[in-house]
Amino acid sequence: LLFEDREAGAHILKEARINGALSGETIFRTRRGVRIPVRYSCAPLRSSSDEFAGLVLLALDITREKEIELERARVAQMRADFM
Repeated sequence: LLFEDREAGAHILKEARINGALSGETIFRTRRGVRIPVRYSCAPLRSSSDEFAGLVLLALDITREKEIELERARVAQMRADFM
């Protein structure tokens, strides 16, 4: 998986490295081009001497949550249009 917007992905990783842990939502893209909305958490890894040693990035697929949000919005719009 890759960040769909590579510049934004690089920015997220840079911010986590410099400022510590951060989280949010973004879109990942598979090698086949499938878009996957994710909620992520990213944090720097430090050595015992507190030197930067890498990053850990956890991502949760929130496709179903996004589908439910869209369906709720669609139903709310239908109700508003009906009344």
